[in-house]
Amino acid sequence: MRHAPLLLVTVALYAGPLNAQVVRGQVVDSITNGPLQGSTVLLLNEELTEFDRANTDSTGWFLLYAPSAGRYRLRTERPGYRVSTYPPFDLAAEDVRSYRLLLAPAPMSADSIIALVCPHEMPLEARVIVGIVRDTLDHPVDRAQVLISTPAGVPESLSEWVHLENATDTVTTDADGLYAICGVPTRTRVTLTGRRGSEASRISTLMFLQGGVTDGATFRQKDSRLWMQHLRLLPSGKRTSSVHGLVTDSTGTPISNVEVRAWGTDKVIRTEADGRFTLNDLAPGSHVLQTRLIGYRPGDHHIELGDSDTTVVTTVVIDPLPVRLSDIVIEVEAPYGNRYMKGFAERQRYSATGRFLTMDSYQRRHGEPVHVTEMIHTLRGIRAGRFPHFARCGERPPAYYFDGMFVGGGWDFRINDIISTQWIVAIEAYSGAIPNDHPVAYHYVRGTCGVILIYSRR
Repeated sequence: MRHAPLLLVTVALYAGPLNAQVVRGQVVDSITNGPLQGSTVLLLNEELTEFDRANTDSTGWFLLYAPSAGRYRLRTERPGYRVSTYPPFDLAAEDVRSYRLLLAPAPMSADSIIALVCPHEMPLEARVIVGIVRDTLDHPVDRAQVLISTPAGVPESLSEWVHLENATDTVTTDADGLYAICGVPTRTRVTLTGRRGSEASRISTLMFLQGGVTDGATFRQKDSRLWMQHLRLLPSGKRTSSVHGLVTDSTGTPISNVEVRAWGTDKVIRTEADGRFTLNDLAPGSHVLQTRLIGYRPGDHHIELGDSDTTVVTTVVIDPLPVRLSDIVIEVEAPYGNRYMKGFAERQRYSATGRFLTMDSYQRRHGEPVHVTEMIHTLRGIRAGRFPHFARCGERPPAYYFDGMFVGGGWDFRINDIISTQWIVAIEAYSGAIPNDHPVAYHYVRGTCGVILIYSRR
């Protein structure tokens, strides 16, 4: 419903010259009630003919003169605000009218919002998420953390454009609870969770597709590159839910040994002989249950979990592959004999923060490398310059480890002078600290940012 602009009026005596009709008042923001300097106020008759105009001062005040008694109306104009024409009023001879004019901000277009929160150019296919984090009383939350997760870690485009703290996996709200994420890729599942201390919001799962956005299990048509996703923090101690499920085929026959994973979490289990499974301690919100079993199509199944102590019972149906399986190739971790590579294949498969490269995969794509930096530059999130560096680190160099031993890092360090590509079997890199359970004993090196681990076949 559209409302006419609000006009508050009082009638006052005026001690000015005889036969003078005066209209005066103040222009304020309709949301903040703050005075609006530089607003233009016009005095019009009912045919919208202009008789006088004035610009407001630093306190939002204006003063207009009418040539005679009659019926008039006011119009206000200011960049960034709606042009507002107010209801007519009668002005008697020698009257003085005082008005407080409320001016509403003009709605911003999606392109204007994107230009405001993402000041740098982005690929045309990239998307932007903006929103407000609020507490249980609906108050905006300052300095709340918004955690971002994707299937393979935060993609390079996202890590380059995340704003407010330029972090690769979190953004921080401003004083109004606002956050912005620029450069979100399409056809990639993204989860968002707001946090402040022990409080957390429901999980929001999004995927940008052609012509719209998948929000949880619901597809919403949307042509704009901008998506609004507000997050509300839940009280601490009310953030766990459980899922009890049954996996069957299309005939209703239970299937055992199916891997069921709550995407974006460390919760994974296999179904029992009767096809049943249970996942506990899941945060409320939109989740994707991924099912995997040789001979069956991989599946993604959306569920919604309540805000507290919720138990969801669901049945997941998976379909067999319509063709006979070809020869099965089993990938196992190569027996390199290098104890610092323990768990490399597992981390390569499931790590959300690491970058991984083997010599075999590099040779298949690029041929024989001449320098170590040629291999490093192919890793996601690595930038070229005076030396390879992570996108989130600016010009700070990484620290290098070779077979678990720190070999250097700094402005003058040149890895190509230390290590030959003939020795290398694999490379592992992290833009921050390496995981705590990693076999390499990592120590922060002053002046560096990120870690590059190089392994030999020993």
